[in-house]
Amino acid sequence: MTVIQILVVSFTLLGCVAWGIGLFITLKGMRRVRLLSDIEPEPPATWPRVSVIVPACNEADHVEAAMQSHQQTAYPNIEFVLVDDRSTDGTSQIVDRLAAKGARIRALHIAELPEGWLGKVHAMHAGQQEATGEWLLFTDADVHIAPETLARTIAFCEAEQQDFLTVIPRFLSTGNLLLDAAATLSIYGIFAGGQVWNVDDPKARQVAGFGAFLLVRRSVFEQTEGLSWLRLEVADDLGVGLLMKQAGAKCSLLNARDDVSLYFYNSFAEIRSSHEKAGFAIIGRYHLGRMIAFGLLSLFFDFLPFLGFLPVGVSWLPVLGIAGVILRIAVLGVFVCRIGRPMLSAILFPVGSLINNLLLIRSGFVGWRNGGIRWRGTFYPTDILRQGQRVRFP
Repeated sequence: MTVIQILVVSFTLLGCVAWGIGLFITLKGMRRVRLLSDIEPEPPATWPRVSVIVPACNEADHVEAAMQSHQQTAYPNIEFVLVDDRSTDGTSQIVDRLAAKGARIRALHIAELPEGWLGKVHAMHAGQQEATGEWLLFTDADVHIAPETLARTIAFCEAEQQDFLTVIPRFLSTGNLLLDAAATLSIYGIFAGGQVWNVDDPKARQVAGFGAFLLVRRSVFEQTEGLSWLRLEVADDLGVGLLMKQAGAKCSLLNARDDVSLYFYNSFAEIRSSHEKAGFAIIGRYHLGRMIAFGLLSLFFDFLPFLGFLPVGVSWLPVLGIAGVILRIAVLGVFVCRIGRPMLSAILFPVGSLINNLLLIRSGFVGWRNGGIRWRGTFYPTDILRQGQRVRFP
């Protein structure tokens, strides 16, 4: 074999091995994460009070429908703290109207952001200060929750003495195949890159946190350093999980594909904006070089199997390439089937990978050029954000 043939065969084989290992890890991880709908715990003798804290910044298109789903809950002892965080799009008026109509809803308006805080973290902190529940549920303003969900999760936590529970929600399809493919790659990256299935192991360093559903036992949460410790943490959901795990809390992750839902991205503009904020912060850790390296390495491994189709004179090489592609689709296929995503979003992984990783690389250049990120109308310099970063992922 020539040097070119050896290199192409070796890299194609590397792709097969990498995604064979990836399939094993994904199957193992998904088995560790139980379905919430399969759990039927005994209800507690007395239902503890739950405070649902919903930060909302310019969520006029989503917050009312989301709150309607929350108010259909079967949970008997509940309050909602709806936090309007400096909205300019009519969210404030919707929040007041919802509070006037619903006896269990309290409206909280934030007019100014204190220096040294990210807007959402401050809104969560303000909501926590107003809450009266023994349990706190932090959730986003576009999340829909099925009526039985809260009762089942509280019963589960009380029965198994859990202190922190987060769930993998169903990320709904937009109907745009390319958008779905890119979103699937992002969601899988959070799952596999963070090895979030290890959250229940007190000896493991991994933490989990999905902003759609962060349920914490208040008595334990108040023993942590609190949300002020996370005041400049972009990954606030993972930060809450980190706070609880560092405090020795008993933590758990469940698959809530039948119970909690939202759209991960509604448009390509949202992916771009998300990567400029979360991608640059969480993956790049505010470093351009790390962002470029991550994006290029991800593209490299995603496209390795396709080297098997190069015409380099090795007759059996395409078989190896086909095996690699099948393994890559299988990795994502197992994942999307388990969490309720469209299978086609796994099959279209090359396009999704290209979109996702090029936007991640772009976010590194944008963050480097601007010297920071803009979030919820406020600009935060990179140096300040680095000092406040608590979560290291991946």
